[in-house]
Amino acid sequence: MPVRRLLLSTSAWRYALPFALTALALLPNFYLAPLLAPNTLLSPFLIGVLLSALFGGWGPGLLATALSILALNHYFLPAPQTFGTEALLRSTSFIVMSGLISGLSHWLRQVLQESEAERAEQAFLARTGALLAESLDFDTALRKLARLAVSYFSDWCLITMVEPDRANPRLFLAGRDPDRENFLPQLEEAYRIDARGRYGSGQAIASGRPVLIERFTDAHLAAMAPDPAQFALFQRMAVTSYLSVPLIARDRVIGSIAFGRSGTRRHFEARDLALAEELARRGALAVDNALLYREARLAEASLRESQASQQASEELLRISEERYRSLVQATSQAVWLANGGGEVIADNAFWRELTGQAEGQMLGWGWEEAVHPQDRDRVVREWLESVIAKSAFQSELRVHGPAGDRHVAVRAVPVCDRYGSVREYVGTLSDITERKQAEEALQASEARFRATFNQAAVGMALATASGELLQVNQRLCEITGYACGELLQRTFRDITHPDDLETELALRRRLLTGEIPVYDLEKRYIRRNGQLLWVNATVSLVRNEAGAPAYTIAVIQDITERRRAEAAVQRLNAELERRVAERTAELEAFSYSVSHDLRAPLRAIDGFSLVLLEDYGEILDAAGREHLTRVRRASQRMSGIIDAMLNLARLSRDALRREPLDLSARARDIAEHLCQSEPARLVAFDIAGGLTATGDPRLLGAVLENLLGNAWKFTRKQADARIEFGMREQDGQPVYFVRDNGAGFDMTYADKLFGAFQRLHSPGEFEGHGIGLATVARIIARHGGRIWAEGAVGRGATFYFTLGGTGS
Repeated sequence: MPVRRLLLSTSAWRYALPFALTALALLPNFYLAPLLAPNTLLSPFLIGVLLSALFGGWGPGLLATALSILALNHYFLPAPQTFGTEALLRSTSFIVMSGLISGLSHWLRQVLQESEAERAEQAFLARTGALLAESLDFDTALRKLARLAVSYFSDWCLITMVEPDRANPRLFLAGRDPDRENFLPQLEEAYRIDARGRYGSGQAIASGRPVLIERFTDAHLAAMAPDPAQFALFQRMAVTSYLSVPLIARDRVIGSIAFGRSGTRRHFEARDLALAEELARRGALAVDNALLYREARLAEASLRESQASQQASEELLRISEERYRSLVQATSQAVWLANGGGEVIADNAFWRELTGQAEGQMLGWGWEEAVHPQDRDRVVREWLESVIAKSAFQSELRVHGPAGDRHVAVRAVPVCDRYGSVREYVGTLSDITERKQAEEALQASEARFRATFNQAAVGMALATASGELLQVNQRLCEITGYACGELLQRTFRDITHPDDLETELALRRRLLTGEIPVYDLEKRYIRRNGQLLWVNATVSLVRNEAGAPAYTIAVIQDITERRRAEAAVQRLNAELERRVAERTAELEAFSYSVSHDLRAPLRAIDGFSLVLLEDYGEILDAAGREHLTRVRRASQRMSGIIDAMLNLARLSRDALRREPLDLSARARDIAEHLCQSEPARLVAFDIAGGLTATGDPRLLGAVLENLLGNAWKFTRKQADARIEFGMREQDGQPVYFVRDNGAGFDMTYADKLFGAFQRLHSPGEFEGHGIGLATVARIIARHGGRIWAEGAVGRGATFYFTLGGTGS
């Protein structure tokens, strides 16, 4: 039962749980990434999806799925351009499995919710039936009924009884909050129902139909209580939802029962109306039964007190008894009569419907035939013992019927005359089949929980709020090395390493105060033989119906081998960092050598070619001068390519500085510089305002310079050139774009755009080295984003990029 209530909880933390579980799932992948690469450990993410959906429902399950996909795509899966078949299959399988897990967990949660609600309602109605059958004093019964209603169904319950011989109705009022009950006597004294039947209980009594006000406001209260003093008293009840149902017995309205909910409790709805009507029906039958019984008793007392009016009293008694027997025939909670010798003397239609016996067949001892053979001897023996002892009788038994075996609860009390002899027995019989089925279902559920608990592949323990172990499974005994009996004599403090104890005690205090719903901790256990081992402990708290801490549930997993692997990984990472540092130094030296050794010959080629043109240009013919010019252009282009390659290499080495950046302002500066560089060109720039991001200002500036520079270059042949920089939302993430109406490109070759030295246009058509977009792609990747392009030949191009969720 406590685990089911935890699964059915609807607290706000269930939407925070997917974030926590996804973050936990990232940890083993981060630590094991060098060992697993290029693969990814998906099972922690699937476990996160399962727990999110099981504890939170469909919404948190889907949220956990989405978070897991984003995390995998961001940190572990390859970029979309390098996606292989294996990576695609792994991603698709993960999405399908996560969806199935979320759906099945959500279905299980809904089934548990519906089953819990039905069992609770059946148990509540069974308690109500038993309570109403306990006493024939309807004042006592109705006050208990009002108390029972506020304990389960509402915050306030007001029962109004209309009696012909009273000017004002009788009121029975109960409230959930004991601090507010001190003014209930004043409220009962001041309350008046609406005689015109327009509002509240008066409307329910006058119309004979229920009144449901899902959202109850001060305007409704003012209509029900026009008197200021009465209004002030009712306002203290702080009712936010209202429901009133008429009490109807034998086609006559005898009163109403009204319910109110206060504060943040949920509002009444159709399901509540059905339960309230059933409660009202049972209450009305019990009240009418009590009134008839009271009339019969008064008539009998009058008969004994006055022999002079004996004939009138006998007639009154006869009428009352006829009405009483009519009630016996009409009520679904069967009322039966037996004489002092134990023989049944009044038939009942409900008994006939329940058992299939013919009319009159239950009289005398005929009722025995309908009792289940396995219960018959016991019930007859108990009934005879009660008759001999002249005491009350109470039992539960099974009866045969057209609908199969049914469980019934039977109760009878003796009615004695003035001499102490038993004149008759008055009894009730209730169908408790649904309650018994609910109890059996609960027992089966608890048995399944015990089996799961005992056979789990991880250690599990139930402990008190103070830490004493209540129950442990076999796996936890194996982890700690203790026998079950030995372990139960200890607390979690006894087996926790002293250096880890203070951390867990702090988390446990936060758990008990409600600050966190669950905590997860890696700590060390001390085994029975003194050996240390590492475990992962996930601890959650179960509260009782009053909201106080009841006990904790801990799931313990032995992670000793994982910790050893992590230590090995850390050592390996340290070694790799050392090697990377050495290689980086070598690359720096190599870059310097390449820059120096290659530039010197290129400068010589360019310089001597210039000397030839200047000093011997008149001797050479036009073809010779053209050849030297081409040599100079080639050497200059080679120098530019070397610069671009060195810049591209530096992007992978320089540290990334993340700072807030105004992209709109940076784009406007670049556009102004481009216009100044070629003042003769007329280009319309459309730069959206307010676009910001967090990243390296120098690198993101290079991205905008390359993209806007390319747009400027490839719109050179357009008379009405237009360049746009903006942003749109996609899957809740900002996507920036640079759009132009220039030369465009063939989408068939889109995969070549971001490769080094890949060009879709000849140098004679548009200048360039083929490094710019490769540089942009490298910068975007370092910021955790991605870049892609769309275009058509002669119709321009659009380049989109994201920055890993850091923009706005």
